[in-house]
Amino acid sequence: MQTKFGTGAELEFDLRRTIILSVYLKHWGMPEWRKILFDSDEKTRIELYYFPSVSEDLPARFATIGLSACRYESSGAPIHSEWVMASERGLGGESYERLFDYLADLLVHHIRNGLGGGLPRLMPPSLLAPERWTATALLLDEPRGEDEELESFQVGDQRVELVWALPITPNEAKRISEEGIESFDDHAEESDYSLIDPCRPDE
Repeated sequence: MQTKFGTGAELEFDLRRTIILSVYLKHWGMPEWRKILFDSDEKTRIELYYFPSVSEDLPARFATIGLSACRYESSGAPIHSEWVMASERGLGGESYERLFDYLADLLVHHIRNGLGGGLPRLMPPSLLAPERWTATALLLDEPRGEDEELESFQVGDQRVELVWALPITPNEAKRISEEGIESFDDHAEESDYSLIDPCRPDE
């Protein structure tokens, strides 16, 4: 029988996964699928997990593990966050494979072009968004509707924040940019459509 010692980086990632995934499992149940992203030299690893909806009242979720170990390419600053994207049960008529690919594109863009800073932050409408969705822009914000335990994780000496990656429509993005997040919150409160419905009208 052969043995292999894990390197410092491998062990650190295993511990990061153990800590964060245990909290995900506690609140969202078992994931159904996982996709793993590597950079060209396989030194950077991000795992994407799909937690399916188990009832009409509970959303499906796509969540990352490993983003918090990355740095922004443009500034070198550490990212210190993981993402969760929630969606209504039908995923807006798209497959989970399609959403894995979309989220992977968003993460690559975020790592290459992000500068850090506080929340909320906007990513503009993108042609990479799922074809059936009206919500083609993205809002990065505090995790709304999640348990307080999911807001952050202590990984060694690093405090990792969970960020809500919320698909929003072009007009919603414009509202936030011009009028602020409070105006968006008021609009969402008055709307007949759920914020996790990616096919809601672009009002």
